[in-house]
This record gives sequence, C-alpha cells and structure tokens, in this order.
Amino acid sequence: MISNNPYLQEVNMQLGNISNALAIEANGRNIAVTFPNLEWAFNITLRNVSEISMPSLAAVNGSLGFYSNFFESVNAPNLTTVGQSLSFVSNQKLNNASFPQLTSVGGGLQIANNTNIEKIDGFPKLQTVGGALDFYGNFSDVALPSLMDVRGAFNLQSSKDLTNTCNHFQPLSGQNNVIKGTYSCSGGESTPGGSGTLPSGTNSGSGTSGSTTSSSASTAVTITGATGLLGVVAAIFGML
Repeated sequence: MISNNPYLQEVNMQLGNISNALAIEANGRNIAVTFPNLEWAFNITLRNVSEISMPSLAAVNGSLGFYSNFFESVNAPNLTTVGQSLSFVSNQKLNNASFPQLTSVGGGLQIANNTNIEKIDGFPKLQTVGGALDFYGNFSDVALPSLMDVRGAFNLQSSKDLTNTCNHFQPLSGQNNVIKGTYSCSGGESTPGGSGTLPSGTNSGSGTSGSTTSSSASTAVTITGATGLLGVVAAIFGML
C-alpha cells in the first residue's frame, strides 16, 4: 500500500508485474500514477489519484478497482482479462472508461455513481461477466455489443431515460439466456441504486443466481508517511 503521503505527487514504476496486492490511496491530491511496462498484476486498487497510465497492462488475476479518483479518463488499451471484480465507483470527474480489448471479467463489473459518465460504451469486446453487472448513475446509453454471458444479476439504473437501452437488454434475460441472474433496468430514477435495490430505491430482498467467486488471500505492500518516490520504488521492488 502506498498511502498517506501528502507531498507525493508522482508514482512512476518500471515494473513488468505486481505479484502482491497494490493499493495507492490518500496521497497528494494531484498524484499521477504511471506503470508504462506493467503487463500483469495480482490486484490493484486506486483511490484519490489524479492521473493513471497503464498502457501495457494485459491481465489482472484478482480485482481492479478505481474509487473516488479525480481523473477524467481511464484507459487500459491492452487489458484482456480481469480474474475477479472490475469496479469504477464514485469517480466524480470520470467521463470516459475505455477498455477496448477486455473480453472477460471473472467476478462482478460495477460502474456506480460516476456522475459525469453519460454513455457506457468502452467495452466493445466484453463477452463474459462471471458475477453481477451493476451500473447506476446518470448515463443515458449502455452499449455492450459482444456480451454473451452474465452469470449474476444485471442491474441498470439511471437518472436519465433508458428506454432504448432497456428494450435492447430485456430480451437477453432469462435462465437459459445471456443474462442468467435477476434482471433490472430502469431510467428516470431520482436515486439510482445498485444491484439488490428496486428502482424505487428500496431493498428488493430477492436473491440472484449465478456463480460465486472466491477471493484469494493477498499480501499487500505497505508504505505510509513516505515523502520521496525513491523509497516507494525501492519498497515495491523488494517485494517482487
């Protein structure tokens, strides 16, 4: 973990892989994170980051999560698989998420409460979601042209009109269809909510079908209170 370094403005690591869980959070508000050569990672969590670049990332065995960041765009042009969950939550400036080669997410795919995202269309090759697909926010369109298998719940809720989007996905729902779990799609909501809530915002209490994914135990790198990048890099290299 790289955290609580208020003067840290840049993390630039020439790593090829990350075999432990890496979390970067609560550092300088304008921190830029760059992994130019990173191809494989076990687990990555980013919070309170202003810029992120990972052009070579091809696979994440565990989970990849973006929470409460400040960047407007996040791109992973070569990422093809995420073994567990992929999450984008409460990134208030985010208006674009582009993962053009991503084909499979082993766990859940969540895009939630990113108020500037108006259209979700950055996953053109996504075929399989092993857990729930859970999108809620202010978007008016969702395009997943290659989607073939969602094994958990499917939830789309937005403050905008989703008539066309819901009309597209509803015929794909059903136990032996593309969307195998509980299906929910609703636009014009005053308080869009996540999977397990009714469009009215009250908890549905209903179960969802689909596979259950397990989480592997992980050992995190912890670096707190550091003010220099050399200490960060040295500690990370020591763990690999």
